[in-house]
Amino acid sequence: MYKDMADKRMNEFQQVADAEYVYAEAADGSQIKMEWNNIIKKIIPKLLENKNFLPDNASLDTIENAFGYAYGYNDNSGIWGPFISFGAEGYQVQLKFDYKGEGIKFRVKYKDEDNNPQYTLWRAISFT
Repeated sequence: MYKDMADKRMNEFQQVADAEYVYAEAADGSQIKMEWNNIIKKIIPKLLENKNFLPDNASLDTIENAFGYAYGYNDNSGIWGPFISFGAEGYQVQLKFDYKGEGIKFRVKYKDEDNNPQYTLWRAISFT
C-alpha cells in the first residue's frame, strides 16, 4: 500500500472534504503523519489567547483574538458567560454565550468614516 503512495506526486493526491490524518514535514525535514484533531488543538491556541476568567470590572473592548469567561457588568451585554473574539486588521467579532445557555449575543468592531474603531451595540441571536 505505502509503496504505491510513495510513487504519487502531491498534485496527484485525491481531494477530500475531511481526513483523519495529514502528512507534513517536520522542522528537521523528515516526513510526519499527524491526526487532524491534534493539528486543530495546536492551531487554535496560537490563533486565540485563553483569557480564562476576566476580572469583574473588565471590559471586552480591548479583547482581540481571545476567548474566556466574562461578566456582563462593563461590556453592556447583560449576560454572564463564555466569550470568543476574533478578527483581523482592527476588525473584530465578539460572541458571548449565557452561562445557562439561555442566550447568545454578538457585536462587531469596525472603523467609522474617520477610521476610528468602535463597536456596534450587542445584538441577540435567536433560534426558532
